[in-house]
Amino acid sequence: MSKRSSTFFDDDPETSVYSVAVVDETEEVFGELEHVFDQRDETIHFEQYDSSRVSDEEVYDRYDAMLFIEGTVDHPVAHYEAPSINQSYLPRVLESEIQSIAEEKRIEQSGISEEVIENIAQPITFSLEASDDNARSEAELDQARFFVYILLFVIYFTVLFLGNMIASEVATEKSSRVMELLITSTSPAQQMFGKILGVGLVGLTQYSIIFLVALVTFGMGMDGSLPQVSGNVGQAEQEMIQEASFSLELFMLAFVYFVLGYFLYATLAAMLGSLVTRIEDVGLAVGPMNMLVILALLISMFSLGNPSATITTVTSYIPFFYANDYVFTGWYGRSVLI
Repeated sequence: MSKRSSTFFDDDPETSVYSVAVVDETEEVFGELEHVFDQRDETIHFEQYDSSRVSDEEVYDRYDAMLFIEGTVDHPVAHYEAPSINQSYLPRVLESEIQSIAEEKRIEQSGISEEVIENIAQPITFSLEASDDNARSEAELDQARFFVYILLFVIYFTVLFLGNMIASEVATEKSSRVMELLITSTSPAQQMFGKILGVGLVGLTQYSIIFLVALVTFGMGMDGSLPQVSGNVGQAEQEMIQEASFSLELFMLAFVYFVLGYFLYATLAAMLGSLVTRIEDVGLAVGPMNMLVILALLISMFSLGNPSATITTVTSYIPFFYANDYVFTGWYGRSVLI
């Protein structure tokens, strides 16, 4: 078996072809591994290797890794060796399969039937219900998390691109004679808000086009129902997507927070752009604002999984990390938005 070829960009680890040399002192694990992966039609191929040839310098020209197995089949001791262990997919899969083989052998030796094992491993029934009448249901919380997740990245990229554009435009006008005409015809407040609204409408138009293209590509039906999802998506995920019905209230709330977040950072970017006289200095001026945006994004992502954390509660009172209390109503937590 030849070693897999290298490419400029590595392929997906789960679809790459691997060849593994196995030194099996148990004389049983190798056969079980080969049988399991042959049945699954996996891209991991095994070849039994003589332990006396382990010192061969050309071994890694033929194999991606070596697997040493000692002990017994029910209590194996495995050792994985490769030129580099920064790729975790292959050793993780091998460890999992060897563990499964050992467990099956132990069960077989103990004389426990498959029916008893299936009965022991049968999952319990566990449901969620909020006792507060004003609390949101699990489906509504999932929809809210979805909107918050999308809104975070929309505002993140909007602030980075449009905010820096506003700061650059302000600095450009200051370094040219255009400013002399503007200050005599309009007030500073009109000029600033005109620029913020103009750039904001450009960004909103771009997002609208992207949204419409995504909507058409996704193939939403005329009745508003979502299409059947196929592929590697599980049955539970398919049912959640099919039953999704986003409320107008949640959508409008997401839009309001997007507009408010944009105006907050756009005004800050315009102020920072007015502090410099050269376009080359705009990057330094808006640097602290960009760091603030990144910090807000990191806190927001953390808050999605832990809305009742102290940092979430504290930052929800800071305008730059303003919170949407609606999203996690019933938990008395806050989901941080930019």
